[in-house]
Amino acid sequence: MPTQADFALASSLQQARESLQSSIEQAVHAYEQQIDGPLELRLDMTNGAVAPENATAGERELYGAVRSLVEQFLQNPAVQQSGMRVRHVTAIDSDADGTAAVNVKYAYADES
Repeated sequence: MPTQADFALASSLQQARESLQSSIEQAVHAYEQQIDGPLELRLDMTNGAVAPENATAGERELYGAVRSLVEQFLQNPAVQQSGMRVRHVTAIDSDADGTAAVNVKYAYADES
């Protein structure tokens, strides 16, 4: 049966995930002026999380900013305690208005 500590950890993890998603959305909005046209950011955190070779300078900066946000997320004590990891981050701004749909795929300690 879950304990009070389990519920507190689950709540902290939910807050951390929501904060990460919001931060990524804000980063996309902040880089809107530097990226000419629609954006499709796909970071594979299990494979070095690098920008594609054909990325513009603005896109490379955004990839770096998102990678930094993920690294900060992973330093959260609740995230570290849970063993949660980030596998993939996708952010799509199809109409170049600075508002992105963000999807983060997580891996948990009990997954291989």
